[in-house]
Amino acid sequence: MARHLTAAEIRDAFRIWNVPAIYEPGWETRGNGGSWGDLGFLLMHHTGDDLPDNVSKNMLRDGRPGLSGPLCNFAPRDDGRLHVIAAGPANHAGTGDPRVLAAVRAESYGAAPPAPRFSQGQAGGVGGNSLSMGWESMYAGKNDPTINPLQYRVAVLSQAAISWKLTQVSGDHWTGKSTLGHKEWQRGKPDPAGIVMATQRADIDWCLTHGPAAAWRWYDTGLKST
Repeated sequence: MARHLTAAEIRDAFRIWNVPAIYEPGWETRGNGGSWGDLGFLLMHHTGDDLPDNVSKNMLRDGRPGLSGPLCNFAPRDDGRLHVIAAGPANHAGTGDPRVLAAVRAESYGAAPPAPRFSQGQAGGVGGNSLSMGWESMYAGKNDPTINPLQYRVAVLSQAAISWKLTQVSGDHWTGKSTLGHKEWQRGKPDPAGIVMATQRADIDWCLTHGPAAAWRWYDTGLKST
């Protein structure tokens, strides 16, 4: 069973992988009031707003009308840093497809998992909040339609760090195929816009293959060298 990570383990992973993290006060005990299940995947989102990053960060921490916070665990910023919002489960994934969950747990899919058949709240779907850690990249509004390269690379670097630590503590093998886009988990979702998830998974795998030092150089320069 793939157990969740403690706050200390998250901090240790980000230290070893040189993730430029900003730790939001109270993150170690912040969650949605539920408990972790059998953690199965990492989930990539975008916020879909044009708000300044610090305003978006507050919304992701505290919630919005109709949905209480936290709304993610981690939030990649435009400047290439990562807000660490919550170590506990967040309200980010909603209802997804059991076939997708099975495929990502087994890493039994090719370039993409099965297309999701379930929308939010639909009977027969499975709740993903307790089964996944969420990244909300702060972009994709009218004036900010795509993720910028440094923001993308800090998402990948931090996902590689978390996958590496989960492999250490769980005995399971976490790779790029352990990361999904919200659009691959729930029918009708567009996020993360502008990202080919097969490419993101390949970038995570490159980081995991070459290790923290090479991964940080790629984050810093955009160049893959060993």
